[in-house]
Order: sequence, then C-alpha cells, then structure tokens
Amino acid sequence: MKTRLLAALISIWLIRPVPLHAQAGAPSPAASLLIPYFELGADACSGASTTNTTVRVTNFSAASQLAHVTFWTNAGVPTFAFDLSLIGYGTESFDVKEIFCGGKVPLTPEPSTVFPEPLTPSSLAHLRAWHSGEESPATKNCAGHPVPSGAAVGYITIDDVMRSGLGFPSDGDAYFSQASFDNVLVGDAYFETFEPIEQLVEDPNAGTKLGTKNCKRKRGKKKERCRIYNKVVKSLPPPAPTFKKTEVLRSRGLNGIPAVHLKALGNLLGPVRTFYGRYVTNGSDRRSPLASAYGVQYSQVESENSYELLVWREGTGKASPFACKSGQLTTLANQEIVVFDDFSNAQSIEAQGGNILFPRETQLEAGVLSLLPFQSGWIYLNFQKNMNDPAQAWVIRRRDGLFDASGVAPVN
Repeated sequence: MKTRLLAALISIWLIRPVPLHAQAGAPSPAASLLIPYFELGADACSGASTTNTTVRVTNFSAASQLAHVTFWTNAGVPTFAFDLSLIGYGTESFDVKEIFCGGKVPLTPEPSTVFPEPLTPSSLAHLRAWHSGEESPATKNCAGHPVPSGAAVGYITIDDVMRSGLGFPSDGDAYFSQASFDNVLVGDAYFETFEPIEQLVEDPNAGTKLGTKNCKRKRGKKKERCRIYNKVVKSLPPPAPTFKKTEVLRSRGLNGIPAVHLKALGNLLGPVRTFYGRYVTNGSDRRSPLASAYGVQYSQVESENSYELLVWREGTGKASPFACKSGQLTTLANQEIVVFDDFSNAQSIEAQGGNILFPRETQLEAGVLSLLPFQSGWIYLNFQKNMNDPAQAWVIRRRDGLFDASGVAPVN
C-alpha cells in the first residue's frame, strides 16, 4: 500500500492543472455535446415529478443543422434516439418527462428509424425500465445498474449529423460516416426538483351563502314575507371561508449545468484517442477526448448528504443488454483515488471495504464526505485504466442541491 501511495504521489507531482478553457469539454461551439447525467423521478409519470431534466441545444451558425440525440443507460447501453432540426441561430429543447412519460418527441424532418414514433405505452414502459435498472416488460432483459430510488437515469449525447434517421454512435464507423464535423452546437441541461409541502386550500363546498327568493308571483302577505326574507338575507355578512390541509409539490427552481462540449478535431492520421474511440477505428469520430484525472476540493463543514459528486466515466467497450440475473453487468473499477488535506498529507481510499466508489458510467453520489479522512483539502480522482489506455471522465460537484462548477479541475 505504501509503495502504491508513493507512486501515486510522484505521478500527481508530475501532473499540472490544465485551465478549463484549454481542456476538451469547455463550453464553446462543438460538433458533439455530452449531458453527463439526467434524472427523472420514479413517480414522474403519475403526475407528481420529484425530479425532471430539460435540455436546450443552440445552433451557433447561420446554416441549418441536424442534431442527433441519443439516450444511454448508466451502464452505457444506448436505448433511444431522435433528431432535432435546428434553423440558423435557432434553439430547440426537449423535456425528459415529456419523452419518457408522454412519448412526446420533438418533430424531426423524417421519421426516425431507431425507435417507432409516436412512442407507444409499451415502448415507454420498456424505456423507463431499462433506465431504472429494472427488467424490461417488453424484452425481458436489463440494460443498466439498479437505481435504489427507482428513478430513470443515464446520460445523453448530441451529435451534429448530415442526415436524419441514423442509429447509435456505438454503431461506429458507419454512424460517423454520416456525422458532421462543424463546431456549431452549444447546449445545457436544467434540473428541476420538487418538494412536498402542506398548504391550506379553501374548501369550495363549505360556507355557502343563503340565496334570495323570487317574489314576483307571490301576492298579499306571502309577497310581503318574501320581501322581508330577501332583505334579511342580503343584510347577512358573507360566511367565513373554511380551509382544509392538502399536500402539494413546490418547485425548488431550476439548476443548470453546461453540456460537455466535444469539438471536432482536424483530419487525423493513424490511431488517435477520441471521445467515441471505443466504437470507431482510427479516430473516425474526430471528437476531442476528455481528461482521465480530476482534482476536486472538499470541506467537512458541509453536511454529508449536501455534498455530491456527479461523475461520468468512459466504459470498457460496446455495452449490450443482458439477462437480468446473469451477472453480466459490468462494474467499472477505480484506478486511483487519493485524498489530500490542507497540509499535503495524503491517504488512498481506492475502495473502502471492497466497495468501488464510482462503479457506473454515470452517477450522482452522496455521502462522499463520510469516506474522507481529513477535514478539508482536495481529492485526486484518476480513472485511467493503465498508462497506455486512459479512460475519459467528467466530474462536477453539487452542494445543497445546486451544481457548482468551481473547485473542480482536470489534470494531465
């Protein structure tokens, strides 16, 4: 352990922080976008959504563009794709709840060949099951890690392409032969969370005021009594309203993060590392790769569950659906996690008790602070598979429910 920790410290000493604007993923027009995480609450389709995600994509060029949107599970299995048509300098958005619950996919120039449109109830049930790590009622298999909350989670890629109806980026060279290499897309994702609160609501069926009578057809004393009655009724004060308690959902507001912007590189010669490199030969996707290691600041002043890390990780190859009880679900191993305090003391927490900290391709992990041995400092996260095979990643932290891009830096 001491030898490994010493090697880690030497390797960290040799690396240098890279400014965010110089690193792949910085928010400037790109050929592809990565939304590293999305979430839809388990009860969303019943009308009471505790969490939802909305994505906006803008075309920064005068020419019209076609953006191909792909949903992936937290195990890296692509599940569904559609096309967004963007006019010059135009913006389009899509709502995960509207797609996963109502089957409302934005209009495309041509019908998508990836999934039938409109989405049927059985297709939607299949989609939600795969993204929550459950068995699909349609295909009787699984495609993701189980999500304890029952939420539908995953990540999204958006590629600038030349024609509609393509398959998935995991189709490799055939897919990217129709991809565009124009750096014109900018995007972001917005997360909206809701909280239940008790609210007093006026009861419409209580405290009804007495109505007057029609005296026109009455004669003599009956008419006189009718008029007196109406006079008394009109002089009565309005009844006091009555209220009843009811539980309603109140939005905690929108919290957005920029998409990870993947610029198209120039013509590449020979094998080269790219973002979609696990699916293509000789870097035919030409998308700039992401870093493998990150430094993240922390402080134990924050409560344990208020500090979360959103981590997207590159998988080990082309993932496919699997039999739910077959044990074929791939768990990504941590390469190196070292925690530093403010005085440069370091301790490795690669796997506490054999538990891998970030085992999925995308996750929003709470409780990280409870694993840290120091009060404050920074965490070195290295997801590189080995010295010759770096694995890409993207890290952002969330504090008190709000995503915060500060305090995180890629290192090389």
